Amino acid sequence: MAGPSRRRGGRLALLVVPIASALLYITSDSMSFITSRLFGRYDWRAAGGCSWRGRQGLQLQAARKGAQPAFAVGDVVEAIFVDDGEWYPGKVVKDNRDGTFDVAWDDPDGGPEISACTANEMEKVVARTPLKDLIPGTKVVGTVKNVAPFGVFIDINAETDGLLHNTKIRIPEPKTGPYKVADEVEAVYPDSDEWYPAKVKRRKRDGTFEVTWDEPDGGPKHSIVQADEIRHAIPRQLQPGDQLELWISDIRRDRLALDMSPPPDLYPFLQLHPAEVLEGVVQKVLPNAAFIRIEPPEGGPPVDGFLHISQIRDRFIENISDELQEGQQVKVRILDVDLSQGRMSLTMKALPEY
Repeated sequence: MAGPSRRRGGRLALLVVPIASALLYITSDSMSFITSRLFGRYDWRAAGGCSWRGRQGLQLQAARKGAQPAFAVGDVVEAIFVDDGEWYPGKVVKDNRDGTFDVAWDDPDGGPEISACTANEMEKVVARTPLKDLIPGTKVVGTVKNVAPFGVFIDINAETDGLLHNTKIRIPEPKTGPYKVADEVEAVYPDSDEWYPAKVKRRKRDGTFEVTWDEPDGGPKHSIVQADEIRHAIPRQLQPGDQLELWISDIRRDRLALDMSPPPDLYPFLQLHPAEVLEGVVQKVLPNAAFIRIEPPEGGPPVDGFLHISQIRDRFIENISDELQEGQQVKVRILDVDLSQGRMSLTMKALPEY
């Protein structure tokens, strides 16, 4: 955030000279140790261990900087080997209780069999779930990997990334109207003309608002802004790295389909007699089909069923809009319920007589 950063810059400049002078008296070995304590980066070459280095693109669970590492004896990991700076598989065999872990290499190939590594030099290997073990309708948590013109590919720790098609993406509409406590907004940072993300903390009687900044970055955590210095946040599109709660909607061969909406509860319709007629309301009309919203006979949340144009009348229909309009009340019967796909087919035709 530009505003808070400028405020912090003046204070930082006053500290640079005395700190730099003091550090001149520290030996290189001591410096390495101090920086390791501060930033988690220490070169363990003298001990035959690992050297810190960043890594990207792995399907591994990495220890986050600043967080307590979740490594334990027996964990299967990949870690950096000091001699070549490359990542190799191994297993944690000891917690040294000093921020390092002894890693036994799977294939030492003439080198040391065990090396001491810091948490930042290791990544836990997470076994990926085969598609055959996944179940449609299961709730999962995923991370956006790539954004394509037709949808978003999301890693849910399966053997292949899932596709969230554009038709399944639910981006909330921008809020309008009065601001409420905890609303996500954008506001003008004091002493700056820039807008930054914040949350409404309270509305004052004089018409101003107290907001909490998402990233104060050294500046004040709260500020008072005028009514013309605040606006509702505009929901952004999905980006790589975003974490989402999703549902598995379909699994076919090597393809995995995801949805941002939970699957409908179709169990109440499963045991209905084919002759039972239900009242419904047309929700959406397509060129060759319509979605009809119906409620379970015993009560419960309504569900949208699929009505194909061929199931509207016994005769040929050239234009579906001549028969159905959004908001129209209709009578339908259950034609088919597919729990695995979360789909229900309807018909408006009378039950055939035999």
